[in-house]
Amino acid sequence: GKCVQEDDMTGILVKLREADIWVWATPLYFDGVSGPLKNLIDRLTPLLRLHAEVRGGRSRHVVEEQDRRGSVVLVSNCGLWEMENFNTVVAYIDAACQHVEREFAGALLRPHGQTLRDRLKQGEPVGDVLDAAREAGRELVRDGKMSAESLATVGRKLVTRDDYITNMNQNAGKLLGAGQQK
Repeated sequence: GKCVQEDDMTGILVKLREADIWVWATPLYFDGVSGPLKNLIDRLTPLLRLHAEVRGGRSRHVVEEQDRRGSVVLVSNCGLWEMENFNTVVAYIDAACQHVEREFAGALLRPHGQTLRDRLKQGEPVGDVLDAAREAGRELVRDGKMSAESLATVGRKLVTRDDYITNMNQNAGKLLGAGQQK
């Protein structure tokens, strides 16, 4: 298809059609993708025909034959502690992949991301997280998927939840100024 809007997306669609792997990166906002990524996904409709078919037990738009290949990877960072905060965004990206007939090759997820940055600045031993992220990229290119081991290392706990909440609230207090609460 062709988008009715004539803007940069025309060229982006050409590049997306040529790419074997799409890497969608977004911070986690309210358990979902950021606005810019949502806009990009919404603008993928030219990859679909107006016609419909049943795939996987659901009605879907037909994907242009030349666009039925490749995979999608999600990379996301979260300011909250639990990995479960990513459940909704992972399900959404998986559903988007089904619409465009691309394999969802996995998600590289980093909870309590600020802690990683703080630990790196303090010289604490968290380089394995960055090494695992690089290794996951190599695995994706080489094997078409990222290993459970690499993903687990990237998402590993760096502090206890209680310590994280305490630090988060202390930092919020500093940002907000004296006398203000959470």
